[in-house]
Amino acid sequence: MSKKEIAEKEKAFKNLQHPWKGKKVAYFGDSITDPNIKASKVKYWGFLQDWLGITPYVYGVSGRQWNDIPRQADQLQKEHGDDFDAILIFMGTNDYNNGVPVGEWYTETFDSVRVARHKPSEIVQRRHRHFCMDKNTLKGRINIAMSKLKQMYPTKQIVVMTPVHRALFASGDKNIQPDEMYENARGIFFDEYVKAIKETGNVWAVPVIDLNSL
Repeated sequence: MSKKEIAEKEKAFKNLQHPWKGKKVAYFGDSITDPNIKASKVKYWGFLQDWLGITPYVYGVSGRQWNDIPRQADQLQKEHGDDFDAILIFMGTNDYNNGVPVGEWYTETFDSVRVARHKPSEIVQRRHRHFCMDKNTLKGRINIAMSKLKQMYPTKQIVVMTPVHRALFASGDKNIQPDEMYENARGIFFDEYVKAIKETGNVWAVPVIDLNSL
């Protein structure tokens, strides 16, 4: 490649503009998102604000689990309506820490349905999936949250992020959380929760950023 071609490529790269530059983004989550937690001077959304000029609408609250997402969505709607561009959800580590069952994405029934394949239609019996809306399981909570968000904001970009790895956390005698190499009170390891959140991308057709591996 010639010096001229290299210079042209470098110029073109410098002129690229990130599609989220200057956008308004809502952030849902727990303590890692919560602006009132001072464990770090700048949160991840603060770095995105500096880098891309994003206007952050932050609703994360320390200790919250996936069942808090509908409340955070209601607060966003109350304060900003639909005057924003995207939602990032960074949640799940507290579901693990509190021993929430992982659960199932669907329940199934045998139902009648009309079908036609190159001949007159007929009524047949087939298995029929229904989203499991169990507020006491992780997958049920995700279904409840995503269903609400999709109905509230059908044109908005929604991105889900997996939890990062968990180390030992101890802030006193009444709050000691072993690292992720230990099962939780439900007898489930952390990676099962991460796996479920990654599956959200296929179940609900949303991008997933796998922070657990990246």
